[in-house]
Amino acid sequence: MARVWFVLTTWATLWSLLQVPGGMYSWHYFATGAGALSRLGSAGGGLHVYAVHPELQMGPLALLSAITITAAGGSASAALGALVMTALGLMSIWLLVAAAGSVRGQPPSPRSTLLVGLPLMPVWAVLSVHYGHLDDALAMSLTTAALCALIRDRPWLATMLVAAAGAAKPWALPFALILLAHPVNRARRVSAFVALSALAWMPFLLADPSTLQRLGSFVITNAPDSALRALGIQAATTPPWDRAAQLCFAAAFALWCVRIGRPVAVPAIALAVRLLLDPGTYPYYTASLLLAVTCVDLLQRWYRSVPWLTLSVATWFIFSITVATELPAAVVGTSRAIFLAGLIAYLTMYGAGRNEFPWGAHRTRHRQPVET
Repeated sequence: MARVWFVLTTWATLWSLLQVPGGMYSWHYFATGAGALSRLGSAGGGLHVYAVHPELQMGPLALLSAITITAAGGSASAALGALVMTALGLMSIWLLVAAAGSVRGQPPSPRSTLLVGLPLMPVWAVLSVHYGHLDDALAMSLTTAALCALIRDRPWLATMLVAAAGAAKPWALPFALILLAHPVNRARRVSAFVALSALAWMPFLLADPSTLQRLGSFVITNAPDSALRALGIQAATTPPWDRAAQLCFAAAFALWCVRIGRPVAVPAIALAVRLLLDPGTYPYYTASLLLAVTCVDLLQRWYRSVPWLTLSVATWFIFSITVATELPAAVVGTSRAIFLAGLIAYLTMYGAGRNEFPWGAHRTRHRQPVET
């Protein structure tokens, strides 16, 4: 496996370097947020940061992380940020491969590891280097770690990790429904998640009550090729009900996945719903979805040697940045809606009732028989 990780690291480095020209396109948001948050006590700074800068649609954990990274200063901070985010992608694959061994009794083969890693890292480089979205990278890597902790029968660690993911990016909050899949101390863990989430956001809300209203008022352009337009929503910008609808529908479908025994599909289904109802079509959105479906491919018990979900989403990404650019926007939006709706249908129907991991089974396999 050492050779596999050398290949994946080299592959990730290559694609990251290819994204350097014009890279870290959105890093200025994190530099702005980190600078404002660190100015405690100043007008428009400190805990007033979200009220003054509603365009900062990332969570407090992302801003705190950005403060550490931007301390390097100038272009060095952007390079360090790209390095950290690229490492998070590789770390997520490593965690998934290790956790997959707990689900099925043996880790994926080197071939299977390459089949998920080789498509993922070029797309991840779009997120980590071209756009530089630290919040998305943190949210998905923390969620991946939470899934792996849950599979390894560490529900409290999973609770803290998924709360941290929500504190990095608000759209990760529906991912918390994976906590319902583990039967031990379910109510206490959900309460702990709520308390941790409130702890992350409450200081900002108490310091400036207009924070929530200001954040909710931020809108983006409804792209001509968005799935939202294909669904008939022709508003020029984000409809006022859209963010709430994304969270509600994502939570509903995620809860269904838990109910049918597919908790590893929760992040993927929540992200697919979000993209279906989102007015934006930025390519880096696909990186989070791709890692989420990779979780499904590697962590489901009825694993197949070919990770079809990972390859399907990667193929869609290639289509969206090549062939789709030559097609009418309405056609691209319709194809986007069909693809995402099909993915949602697959995740909510295929394998229903086939519980993916009986809790503690991996420990039982290695338990020594008791002499009588």
